[in-house]
Amino acid sequence: KLPASPHIAARQESNRIDLERIHAYYLKMDNTRPLIIEGAGGLLVPLNEKEFVSDLVKKLDARLILVSRNYLGSINHSLMTAHCCRSLGLDVAGWIFNDQYLDYEQEIVSWSGYPSLLSLPRFNELSKPVIHQAAREIEKIIRSAIPEVKGHPGE
Repeated sequence: KLPASPHIAARQESNRIDLERIHAYYLKMDNTRPLIIEGAGGLLVPLNEKEFVSDLVKKLDARLILVSRNYLGSINHSLMTAHCCRSLGLDVAGWIFNDQYLDYEQEIVSWSGYPSLLSLPRFNELSKPVIHQAAREIEKIIRSAIPEVKGHPGE
């Protein structure tokens, strides 16, 4: 419930995030459809005292779609994320960019080596039609970026 890093929020609720338990549950799920997992703040966000979001990604053999919001400092943050993905051998489909501070998305794409999948502008209004249209665009990208799942991971 606490809007904080997962390890802090779990500790606040006298809980601990256990990757083995998550993985066991994942293997029992209906894996005939793609599963979307939001990364809770980034690859190096702690989930417990020794594991990070990146460890969860590796454990579930998940394919990543990186999201970069355009703001001062986002080139550095985006490229550090790309470097981390490469260093850890993570499977990256590409980038979704949102907001528009300056026009440097193609530079991030070029430097990172990961393709741009979608660029969403800053919305001047948030209405149901605007949100539904953006959701349809994102759904198309996700469906094209995630291969059809057959059986459990590793099968």
